[in-house]
Amino acid sequence: MITTFSNISQIGEHVVKSEKGSFDHFLLVIDGKKDKKLSYARLMDHSFIHRVSDISDYSNTEKPVFAVGVFKNKLPQLSEPEIAEKIRKELVSFNWLYPDAKIAQHYSNEYRIVKIEHHQVSKLNNYQNLTILRST
Repeated sequence: MITTFSNISQIGEHVVKSEKGSFDHFLLVIDGKKDKKLSYARLMDHSFIHRVSDISDYSNTEKPVFAVGVFKNKLPQLSEPEIAEKIRKELVSFNWLYPDAKIAQHYSNEYRIVKIEHHQVSKLNNYQNLTILRST
């Protein structure tokens, strides 16, 4: 069993083609209160956010903390503080934060990945005793 993020070059006789990519995550520490409870949300049709996790319970602060996965390439002309503010406004629009909530701190991380090309996964799943799990 492997995932689509496995960095492999060959399975049996099949040469595995991969593509490079990255995931960008922002951590927002908030001055203010949460509007609704949230654990994890996967957003399928949002223009630039693909996931949101409330990680407040795992942080060393009493303030709300959100980990937000973004498609940074969809926000190419914005600075990191501008992206953080855009995320804050979206969290308000989803009713996860009250409108008066402010950003106390923000951090960003880029995770570089290697991904098996999508069209190869079904071919590779035909190998006996091999399962490829889709990673997100």
